[in-house]
Amino acid sequence: MNEATGEIVTAVVTNDVSDDQVFSNLLDGVEGEIAQVSGDGADDKYKCYETAHQRGVKML
Repeated sequence: MNEATGEIVTAVVTNDVSDDQVFSNLLDGVEGEIAQVSGDGADDKYKCYETAHQRGVKML
């Protein structure tokens, strides 16, 4: 979600795909700079943290 506008900029809504499988693609789909990523427990995997770190994005 864009904190300034409240706009949801990307999401995973199906139960047959886990966030860590598509995390990189989700980040690719966001236009502009990403300062931080906030997510639920599904994002709390090493792969997500590593991808965020490589892109200079803070994971909360």
